[in-house]
Amino acid sequence: MYNKTQLLGRLGEDPEYQVLGDGKEMVTFNFATEERYKDLRDTEWHRIKIFGPLAQTMQKHGYKGQLLFLEGRIHYSKWKDTAGNVRYSTEIICNNVKILEWKETPQ
Repeated sequence: MYNKTQLLGRLGEDPEYQVLGDGKEMVTFNFATEERYKDLRDTEWHRIKIFGPLAQTMQKHGYKGQLLFLEGRIHYSKWKDTAGNVRYSTEIICNNVKILEWKETPQ
């Protein structure tokens, strides 16, 4: 079995950095990909999670609107909320990032 996805798009927000209870570092962010059909644009939003040293890199260098190429796997979750309703989510667990656009720093 093989689960791999590749996305080319833009950060929808600055990465949100967290240190988890086990000391593992993580960043999360929304990521936009776009398809164009003649005069129409269709934007898809993806929830991205990155762990470990790559999370530090994204926390330090990632910014809203930045163009990235991401590779990872699709992860589906199912849980019950406090009211007992079943909830679902889909996210990309990213293990490779290529930064295609850098913000220039003022001199």
